[in-house]
Amino acid sequence: MSRIWSRYINRQKYSECQLISAINAYYFLTRKTVKQDSEEYERLVDTCGGRHGAALRHGMQRVYREFGLKILEEHPTLWEFKQRRLPLPIEATLWHKRTGFHSVLIVDQCWKTHCLRITNFNQVTSTDGWMFREDLYLYEHKAPMMTCYRLFGRR
Repeated sequence: MSRIWSRYINRQKYSECQLISAINAYYFLTRKTVKQDSEEYERLVDTCGGRHGAALRHGMQRVYREFGLKILEEHPTLWEFKQRRLPLPIEATLWHKRTGFHSVLIVDQCWKTHCLRITNFNQVTSTDGWMFREDLYLYEHKAPMMTCYRLFGRR
């Protein structure tokens, strides 16, 4: 299934990074997206609580149900995914000095160069979203008992 990079959302309007990851996962899995300048997007921001603070897990559960998404696997590190090539899309909860905890979505990989294509992480990735896999580990937060990586699928 071919996907167009420009159709992914790569910037935030509020504190809705988890919502952006969900919308990007929805596009990855269905080729359907939600425009950031639409009323539907603003409604989703309010549903997840991302307008005046970070989107919270209980609000995101409603968004996942609405998009027909479910979390298939959760792991504390990327190495826990046992396949040679990563199953995609994978949401990563990372730590960045400017944004604090931040959710991004891994949507592509180049096994030969060990690069990952990551949405909504413009501060660190190339202009078209690429980053070396080993550089991603610098942003893992290593908090005990926290899941950092979630594989999305359809219900």
